[in-house]
Amino acid sequence: MALGDVCEFSNRTGRRQRHELTPRMAFLTLLETRFIRLKGLHLTDKNRVSVAPSRFRLNGDDRADGSLIGTACNVCDAHFFGTLVFCQSCSSSDMRSVELSRTGSLYSYTIVRAPPAGWQGDVPYALGQVQTKEGPHVISEIVDTPFDEIKVGMELELTAAVGGQDSKGNDLVVYKWKRPGGAV
Repeated sequence: MALGDVCEFSNRTGRRQRHELTPRMAFLTLLETRFIRLKGLHLTDKNRVSVAPSRFRLNGDDRADGSLIGTACNVCDAHFFGTLVFCQSCSSSDMRSVELSRTGSLYSYTIVRAPPAGWQGDVPYALGQVQTKEGPHVISEIVDTPFDEIKVGMELELTAAVGGQDSKGNDLVVYKWKRPGGAV
């Protein structure tokens, strides 16, 4: 890489942009690389991207953790999972983006033995519908829990895991549910 070369850089949201390498960008890249090495973090050629950016935001410099994104109505205070333009309770367009709780209660679940096309995980697996503290239900895989220990009403917490790769080789990070304190 030399000054004047056109290079791809990732911004904080993981979006890749092409820029001409200037002396300032070369210096900042070198500084950031040394800072990351000092902190003991590892640089990789892969980016970590959310499989659903409108519903799941990756957090931290290593993008190993995430938050569920929801929408709340400023009129009736109803909460929803994902981005909405109109409130499904009162039809108001006065909405705000919110971060939903990382914990919730298992509302329902099933054991999936015949996965959908494209599924890259283990089979069978548990698929759970978890009600967050704000009210919205979020469906995702339950990990780190034997099937016979899964019970409706149990508390679960959000976790993030690599669920595959996109066509550019980036790690696709998905949200899952696990028992509090459990490893993924």
